[in-house]
Amino acid sequence: MQEQQKMIRLIDVSKNYGSVKALVDINLDVCNHDFVTIVGSSGCGKTTLLKLINGLLLPDKGEILLNGENIKGKDLVSLRRNIGYVIQDIGLFPHMNVKKNIAYVPYIKGYPKTEIEKIVLDAIDVVKLDKDLLNRFPVELSGGQKQRVGIARAIAAQTKILLMDEPFGAVDEITRRKLQDEILDMYHQIGLTIMFVTHDVQEAIKLGTKIVVMDQGKIIQYDRKENVIERPQNTFVKQLLGLSS
Repeated sequence: MQEQQKMIRLIDVSKNYGSVKALVDINLDVCNHDFVTIVGSSGCGKTTLLKLINGLLLPDKGEILLNGENIKGKDLVSLRRNIGYVIQDIGLFPHMNVKKNIAYVPYIKGYPKTEIEKIVLDAIDVVKLDKDLLNRFPVELSGGQKQRVGIARAIAAQTKILLMDEPFGAVDEITRRKLQDEILDMYHQIGLTIMFVTHDVQEAIKLGTKIVVMDQGKIIQYDRKENVIERPQNTFVKQLLGLSS
């Protein structure tokens, strides 16, 4: 069997905040078209992990490779423009309407206007947003609509990698379930590689093809979802996932 392409690799990666060890000797391979959900105790390093992959932080030790290329020495602004990144508070530009928010990265990359138009329309179709919303501003949108715009903006970057940090944490339960279903549809439709941080274990199980369980800056277990559920590494994993002893 041919080995899957590794889209994201972390090799002996550590990150400290002063005397606090946020990540300790992290080794992680994420293959093309994996949907990796990341769960763990509060402050275990989940968000730090995503920020390192996105070049928002630099490791104190170790190497990070994206699609086989070491990000060390790369133009980090250019790197981030080629990675989709979705966070809980979304970060939409309040002075731009929905269309301009989604088109932002293709615009600054210098794509032709006609290509940008197609990218925007394709993106809102993927996230199930009505075209009538394109001229609205973020303040006029519901929480669920804002999240869909944030996801549309991320995939409009024409990326193969999508990083999501508790993206559905601020919406109500009904909207959350709809967004979960839609992100799964999108994942299968356009073939992304996704890393998704969540504090909701059921969300992690529903969405992920693989699960990372973290504690105190370390990866306790990383495997296919079925293997983590059926063969938890230790008591911590069992308790976190709510599995019987």
